Amino acid sequence: MCKKNDKSGRSVSRVYQNSVYQKGKDIRKDFYVSQKSGDIQKNLCVSQKSEDIQKDFFEIIGDQYLLHYNDHYSRIYRERFIYKPMVQNINLEGKIVLDAMCGSGQISEFVTQERCELHGLDISDKQIELYRRRFPDADSYVRSILDTGFPDSFFDVVLMCGGLHHVHPNENQTVREIHRLLKPGGFFVFAEPHANTVVDNARRFWYAADHFFMSNESAVDYVVLEKNFVGLFDTVNVKYFGNIAYYLIYNSLILRIPLRVKKIIAPFALFLESKLLPLHTHFMSSYLVAQWQKK
Repeated sequence: MCKKNDKSGRSVSRVYQNSVYQKGKDIRKDFYVSQKSGDIQKNLCVSQKSEDIQKDFFEIIGDQYLLHYNDHYSRIYRERFIYKPMVQNINLEGKIVLDAMCGSGQISEFVTQERCELHGLDISDKQIELYRRRFPDADSYVRSILDTGFPDSFFDVVLMCGGLHHVHPNENQTVREIHRLLKPGGFFVFAEPHANTVVDNARRFWYAADHFFMSNESAVDYVVLEKNFVGLFDTVNVKYFGNIAYYLIYNSLILRIPLRVKKIIAPFALFLESKLLPLHTHFMSSYLVAQWQKK
């Protein structure tokens, strides 16, 4: 039996990775079979199946995910290029804030300094268990983002980092639920990989071929999404991000970059990311950060 990581930060054993890939294949296969057999013809059934796929797979790769997405340099990337742009010019102090599809609470950790009333929601029992250990003073819930159970107009701000592309094809249903939860004038702030870009064709091939991505995972078509909700939200701000460090540092797990290599290349990759930011447009970026305000 192969050993796990050594102290130098080498990636997990080939045996463990092969196990993860095989489980990913099995989950994807189950989804395709259920589609062909007609088990998920109604929207509700599709929603439930879609979320179950993501829940099951993230509970399989959870330990690996934390190793790569919660290390020192990934935290620097998130804070500098995702979280700060998300909450820029939004006053969170004293506000009721929902970290939607929170996982173990990376963005919650960032906003706790703002002295807000924090709530976390995720469909995974395992992730909420981790969340509760990290944020014992926050309210947290094992619930679906498609049916949260909260009263209308409850939150001032809903934050979502990388959640919408995991609920495909139920993005509209998700946003309608978030709109219901927000107070008038409240903010829905999200960061997502977006479609119809230079890198999107390669990403779609990548999603289809790589077992770290599930069959219902898809970049968000932001242009269509914005049009669908133009009567419910005002777009306050949209910014575009994602180049060298986004792939080599933030997505080191997906590219199978060993942690020991990541530590070496991270400072220069983060430097290049900052320098290339002015070149970003909708078509030349990998993800966007949007701030919407409920009308």
